[in-house]
Amino acid sequence: MELYKKYRPSKLSEMFGNEAVVSSVQKQIENESFPHFAIFEGLPGCGKTTLARILKESLEVSDIDFVEINAANQNGVEVARSVAERSLYRPLKGKNRMWLFDEAHKLTSACQQSMLKTLEDTPEHCYFIFATSESEKLLPAIKSRGTRYTLKPLSDSEMEKLLKTVCHKEKIRIPEKIIEKIVEYSNGQCRNALVSLDAVKDLKPEEMEEAVQKSIETQSKCFELLKALLWGSGKWSEIASVLKDFSEDPEQTRRYLMTCVCNRLKDSTKKDHDRCYQLAYSMKHPFYDNGMNDLVFACRDFFEEAYK
Repeated sequence: MELYKKYRPSKLSEMFGNEAVVSSVQKQIENESFPHFAIFEGLPGCGKTTLARILKESLEVSDIDFVEINAANQNGVEVARSVAERSLYRPLKGKNRMWLFDEAHKLTSACQQSMLKTLEDTPEHCYFIFATSESEKLLPAIKSRGTRYTLKPLSDSEMEKLLKTVCHKEKIRIPEKIIEKIVEYSNGQCRNALVSLDAVKDLKPEEMEEAVQKSIETQSKCFELLKALLWGSGKWSEIASVLKDFSEDPEQTRRYLMTCVCNRLKDSTKKDHDRCYQLAYSMKHPFYDNGMNDLVFACRDFFEEAYK
């Protein structure tokens, strides 16, 4: 079994990082005061969906009474109508029903409007969780009805602790410098880090560093852009070649880049603080109006300042 699946937390006590959020949720569960409508927000890979699935067990929701909706594919008014109708019925097996809307920001405006009544007058046996990396795209009326929990990517020290814990349990011997590389490239995302660990655990030490880099690049085109911007040849043609066939969401890419460089700025051992600051400055405004054009212009602005 892949490491990221094997070590995916199944209870709150197994969660790494986000101690304040986990502690708050734990106390609310113990006091039977967890809100019936919750919004888990944060960058991709920080544990939003995992936390929601853990709550399924904590709130005594059976498999048959748990519905996970991928809002990237199911996001119209018909979804809201179905949920409103089914929420009126008692659970079939467990104590409660639960709906998890993954990528909730992709629900259409009409769908969100249609859900307002259901989310405001939630039946006592129903729980609704929105997991989103772009909570600003949710309607203000939706956000005002939910209790918001902000989850953050793991810090470098938390990620290092996780990797060493997994290595100990799996009896894997990984050089310290390779652990550091995985931490650096994973950007606080547990799945990325454990996929990289899987990719190197059976290799010879001299083969590991290249394998880590290839693993991360395979997982995210955003990392390829980051590498071209910060550690490339200093030629615009290299950055342009990445942008030419770039298909990632521009706003999520901006957030990914901002998180990467801000993490590096907080690390006194890194030697590229000036360039990281320039990239963060170039990416400080959201890319909602012109999307890909805004991303290209921001990259060019950074290039003009960083390589002048």
